[in-house]
Parts: sequence; C-alpha cells; structure tokens
Amino acid sequence: MKINLGAKVNTENNKSIGEIEQIVVDPADEEITHVVIKKGAFFTQDKLVPIGMVGMVNEGEIHLRASEEEIEQLPDFETKFYVNYDDLKKIDNQEVGYAARLIMYPPAGVMGMPAGPRFFPPVVTRTEKNIAPHAVAIKEGADVIGLEGNKAGDVEEIIMDPRLDRVTYFVISKGMLFKERKLLPTTWVRNLKDGKIKLTVNEKIIQQLPDYT
Repeated sequence: MKINLGAKVNTENNKSIGEIEQIVVDPADEEITHVVIKKGAFFTQDKLVPIGMVGMVNEGEIHLRASEEEIEQLPDFETKFYVNYDDLKKIDNQEVGYAARLIMYPPAGVMGMPAGPRFFPPVVTRTEKNIAPHAVAIKEGADVIGLEGNKAGDVEEIIMDPRLDRVTYFVISKGMLFKERKLLPTTWVRNLKDGKIKLTVNEKIIQQLPDYT
C-alpha cells in the first residue's frame, strides 16, 4: 500500500474533504499511527486521523471509514494556547512567537478606570502537536540525510504493509526538472527526528540503487 503525501482524502460517502499533509510514525516500530488532513474548505485546522480509519487506498486517493461529521470531531493536529510572559521560566520549549506589550489609554471614568496608560503583560503563543512525544510527523519534502550528514533527497511517498500498518519503504526524490527517484528500505533508517530521516548508509550507496518508477 502506498500513501502519497498530498493524496486526496474522501469520506465513506465518497465526499472529498482535503488532502494528506503529513504522516505520523512511531519510530520504535516504524508503525504509522495517524495521517494528517490539511486544513482547507472543510476544516479550519489540520485534522489528526487514526490509521484505523483509513480504508481503501488508491493511486493518489485515500478513502476513510468515517463521515465528514466524524472527522470534524477528531482532535486538531496542533493546539495553540497563550502563556503569560512572566511564567516563561516555568515552561520548557516555549519559543514559538511573541505578542508585543499592549498599552491602552482609556478615557477617565470608563468602567471605573482612571485616565492614563494601562500596561498588559506580553504573552507567548505556544503550539503543541497532539501526538505521542516519541512520534514523528513526516511531510512531503522532508529531508533525507545520508550517513555523512549530506542531504540525499526529499520524501515523496511512503509505502506500508497494510496488515501491520508499518512503514516498509520510503520513496525519495532528488532534482528539479528531471527527478531521480529511489526506493529506500526502512532498515536503512538510523532515526527519525524533527521531521527528518537520517540513514545508516551514505549517498553513494543510495545513488547505486536503481531508479524507482
């Protein structure tokens, strides 16, 4: 079974609701746990869909075992919330974005407030992914890094064993006008981290693979 990043997603009623934005993989056993539907006309946020809801997979299309309403009830892939600037030292990995300090000048007597500037503490916007801490989300174009630290290509497709929901191969591509495509076994993966795939082989070995069509 091939899951194309960017594949169209249909409900059980054959209604098109978006496309695959990312694949969530558990690196411990190379198991696909979720697919992420890109936000668009139907959803205001990317949706996290358990792999068990994925039914038939055709070339460029995925059919879910769920209705649009059921998908709507699923959790968003990411959750955003705001934290007071004064609490930053109590929070790890908070660096996403900053809101500037706000200043207001209410007129005298409004809601019992005296005239003059009012300062509001700045806040930090935090974004957290609603996936297991050890899981990795892989998207189209994710970097594939050879043993020597050089980029060997970009992820284009993911091939899985449908019986186990386990990733067996990655299809990677390299080049602009005339792309080379290679089929890499997951046994060559050293680790998955920060959305990147790091390999146990160097780029020379990858180049010796036959082109994948």
